[in-house]
Amino acid sequence: MLIADTLLVWRCYMVWLKNIWLLVLFGILLLGEVGLFPTYFLFFSSATFPASSLSFISSGITIISTSMIIYRILTVSRDSGSMGRHGYIIEILVESGVLYSVPLLIVGVMLVIRNDITVTEAGTYLMAILIPVTGIAPTLISEHAMTNAKRDEERWSQPISTLRFRQITRDATHQESDVIPSLPR
Repeated sequence: MLIADTLLVWRCYMVWLKNIWLLVLFGILLLGEVGLFPTYFLFFSSATFPASSLSFISSGITIISTSMIIYRILTVSRDSGSMGRHGYIIEILVESGVLYSVPLLIVGVMLVIRNDITVTEAGTYLMAILIPVTGIAPTLISEHAMTNAKRDEERWSQPISTLRFRQITRDATHQESDVIPSLPR
């Protein structure tokens, strides 16, 4: 967890051109994580606080740094006029960030609740899942980047259900009318 968070902080720091304020912000979060690790290992079975705090800090680092990297890519690509080329990179970052942070948040919430043996057991199973996910998320980034397996527009635009939403349009007289768009067959 600590290694993955440190690498993500380093990537964010480099993307933001070695911004010292980011280093201070993430340094505080990483120091909190480092400080909680010995407590977590010493009191693993009896203390809820260190484990849930580690989960929340790590997911916070992941969410904040991934969002900042995506924001930086969006602003730089918009300024340079190459927005379309970087959509795939953003897709990879979102996928890997969600893959890692969602289980962390669920584990943190389960450890805080921890009022039922079933919740505790579920949290234990999710903790066991987190170990491989820590390796899978960066591997997912590498695999997508190396294979350049970009999704085609036809696959994204195909409907996956027959669910239809009403679309309200306004005509020149500002009267509203309901329009149900038809799906391609």
